[in-house]
Amino acid sequence: MNAVRLEVTSRMVVASTMVVTRDPGEVSLLGHSAGDEAISLMERIDPRSLEPLARSVELRGGPALPGSIAAHANGSLIVVFGNHAHRLSPDLEVEASVELPVVSPYNGFVVLPDDTIVIRNFAASRPGHTVAAAERDPCELLALDPGALTIVDRCTLPDASIARLSADGTTVFVVGDSSFFSIPMGRGVPPG
Repeated sequence: MNAVRLEVTSRMVVASTMVVTRDPGEVSLLGHSAGDEAISLMERIDPRSLEPLARSVELRGGPALPGSIAAHANGSLIVVFGNHAHRLSPDLEVEASVELPVVSPYNGFVVLPDDTIVIRNFAASRPGHTVAAAERDPCELLALDPGALTIVDRCTLPDASIARLSADGTTVFVVGDSSFFSIPMGRGVPPG
């Protein structure tokens, strides 16, 4: 039996929440600050040393809760954090930004086969902000155009949700506080 030697590299980074790869060897890291006026930023990092090779400008965020990133098929990096969404070039230059309609964290999204980005606001307690279950507002799903990040479809859920989204084709699945939803979304789905 041949022994395999593993090497571990670490780097101390505060409030980093997600890493994605785009092209081979191209690794991007999402980080953010804290509070209700938090910012996020992206770093392209060396996959071996983990040291930053490039960094975005500070991106407007809003209420802090771990956000999400994706390496989109259009070549962009998509960042959703706080109540803002951003589209960055591979060089981490801002190509589009949008303030989302609810002053609440939008934590997580899915990219549909037609490239539409579907996001949901967060409707529960987060550090420093307690919301009793009976006081949670219903959440809203937003479908964003992947280029301009404009809203192309929206759906108010009958319930609050804190779970991440899933999708199968253009059907988005949402786990609510008291129920489970499947909603057709995207640019190819007529508004309902």
